This record gives sequence, C-alpha cells and structure tokens, in this order.
Amino acid sequence: MIFVPQYGTWREMDYMVKYAGFTRAQAFHAATQVNARNLGFDDVTGSVVPGKDADLIVLEADPAKDLRTLAGPKLVIVRGKPVWHPEVKHFEDIDRLLDTF
Repeated sequence: MIFVPQYGTWREMDYMVKYAGFTRAQAFHAATQVNARNLGFDDVTGSVVPGKDADLIVLEADPAKDLRTLAGPKLVIVRGKPVWHPEVKHFEDIDRLLDTF
C-alpha cells in the first residue's frame, strides 16, 4: 500500500518518472492539466492561461531538475491570493516509510 499525503504530490510525480516511464514534463502535465480535467476543474485551473484562477507555487529550485523541491514551497498562490510560508503537518511515520521506495 502506498500513502501519499497532501504535501507529497512530488512523490507521485517521482513515482511516475521512476516506475511508469514518464518524463518530468509528462509528470507535471499529469499533475496539473490532466488532474484538473479529470476532476472537472479544467475550465478553472490546471494551466496558466488568461481567465483561469492563479494557482501557483514559488520554489527555491527548479523542480524539473529535482522533484523533491516541490515538497517545500516558499509561497503558494491560491486563486490569486498569496499564502506565505505555508505550514503543513507532516506524518513522520508515513514519510519514513515512503522514503524507502
């Protein structure tokens, strides 16, 4: 069984690259546009185009080089409003288990 907590989207993308043969670009696409479409929200979010919600993250490094950088966003922008230094409760026991994959 695999657990992916809400702060662990980078792990899902990493698994896509490691085990499913996705490129990082394909994993980003799946996590954004494809998920938005599958959930019925692609008219609102999932891509950066005029008229859609500004749901963005600001990171320290380039996630195309290291997906783990997605684990620590410095700023989250939800519907155009900033959430500075977002804090997330981590599940240490689950994180340790997931680190073994």
